[in-house]
Amino acid sequence: LNLNIFQENFIKFDNKSLISSFQFGFVFFIAVAATNLFHQGNWQRVYAAKSENILVKSLLISFFIIFLIVLFMGVTGTISKLNGLKFNEDLAFFSIILNQNDILISLIVLIFSLSLTISTVDTLLNSISSLAIVHGKDFFNFKYLKDKKLSNVVLILLSITCLIIALYQFSVLYLFLLADLLCCACVYVIFRGLYQKKIYPCRSIVLIMSGLCLGLLFFPSTDFSKSLLVGIIFNKSIFNEIFTNSLLFWSFLFATFSPMVLDIIYRRAN
Repeated sequence: LNLNIFQENFIKFDNKSLISSFQFGFVFFIAVAATNLFHQGNWQRVYAAKSENILVKSLLISFFIIFLIVLFMGVTGTISKLNGLKFNEDLAFFSIILNQNDILISLIVLIFSLSLTISTVDTLLNSISSLAIVHGKDFFNFKYLKDKKLSNVVLILLSITCLIIALYQFSVLYLFLLADLLCCACVYVIFRGLYQKKIYPCRSIVLIMSGLCLGLLFFPSTDFSKSLLVGIIFNKSIFNEIFTNSLLFWSFLFATFSPMVLDIIYRRAN
């Protein structure tokens, strides 16, 4: 790889490209942070810690390790792009690592990729299973299908669905982004409620729905060229490039912070 090309092209980046890159990074920071706050597997790890001191140390160590991994993945994507490698955006890391067709490196990457996937799926299955066992009786009242049996049925159905999606090679990115949007709309209300002595269900629902609706107005279509507000209800040409080029950014931003702003306005008015 020619790192000189990387240095020359990085200097040529204009302000718009840099702004878009930072917006993109900020979008996924909000999305991943909000989604993982609702990840049952993460909370199980928190409550499984032996002591608060061990929990803090483990979280700090994990933070630095993950930061370095994500930084490395981002740099590989940038280097791949600037060296003219043809790749899909979500496969940039593999494009640069497997560029030389080295069998040993390919085998190592395959082993680590499988380990990461298996670890993630294991955490996800444990969290879904525990939720089905604990809260299943609140939604279903089957005589012969309770607790562990209900959990097994839910996991089998989800596994079949995932298998079908994988066989037909459907992209799950758009569904993932929709889930992120919902989590962004809920994150303020849910976690503020943890520190409130009294919870107001109606106000909470209104705040969540307002954030979700405002987010959906800017949420991009499947081709990411327009949204419900920008391009469908109103002509795209009347909006500034700041909005039209960063629909996902504004969607997550409004979904995350509009419930907070509306809640502050309501409390001051009363």
